[in-house]
Amino acid sequence: MGFSTGWGKGQVFTDKWVDALAKASERFMPDRVEFLDPVTRTTILADCPARIQPIQSAVSAPNGVNDTQRQAVRVSIPISLGRDLDLRPHHRAAVVTCHNMPILRNYLFVASETLDSGNAVERTFVFTVDLEIQVS
Repeated sequence: MGFSTGWGKGQVFTDKWVDALAKASERFMPDRVEFLDPVTRTTILADCPARIQPIQSAVSAPNGVNDTQRQAVRVSIPISLGRDLDLRPHHRAAVVTCHNMPILRNYLFVASETLDSGNAVERTFVFTVDLEIQVS
């Protein structure tokens, strides 16, 4: 006979619990990000609060013409907005506001990893930022 806690599916992670926790997590997303259509690069697919975190130090990326530095950045958005966002590799993102690091508005963010963990309160993407390319 196996060990049973008596907890059935849906008893711990109820929709009510997820909704309450998701709102708390959104308070810690002080930045604002726009996700752009990869074809037009101007059509906005979504505009939402976000938390932007570097997850890797910049690394050299020789390209044969003008060597550059690239850095991996994690962008987390509220699950309420990210649940239906169909973001794929090579989609673009632009930082609209970032009070603690306003220079991030000058960089182009290109999606490199879009699969997520099934986190109940936020959706997370990994973007690559070329530190030599600045956008206006």
